[in-house]
Amino acid sequence: MGFAKVCANKRKKALRRELKRILPIIIEKYRPEKVILLGSLVSGQVGEWSDLDLAIVKKTKKKFVDRLVEVARLAHSYEAVDLDQYYRPTRYPDAVVGTLPTGLPGEKHAKEALKIAKQVYDKTCETRDHK
Repeated sequence: MGFAKVCANKRKKALRRELKRILPIIIEKYRPEKVILLGSLVSGQVGEWSDLDLAIVKKTKKKFVDRLVEVARLAHSYEAVDLDQYYRPTRYPDAVVGTLPTGLPGEKHAKEALKIAKQVYDKTCETRDHK
């Protein structure tokens, strides 16, 4: 097994461990409507520099940056985490995996990412699938 593959496997384990650690914190302290996992951890294409991509849906009147700061402080992540990557929950509170409003910056990339996205929490059914 090559060095790059070893690094990618270690990174994948670290990201899974971090998701398992921060998801309950985000759910309990931030109380989102949904949490959606995106990116390389879902696609299986984790590399040495991959991060944890989470879209967090919550009805709120807070500004985008204020929401990011709040979640980052609550989660206090040990790994690189990209939060609220593709859409703003205040503008799209009914967003679900596989749907995305039109006209967003990066819309094409977002639609591709959402094709393989995995919903890891939904308040309406209190599901937690963060293995």
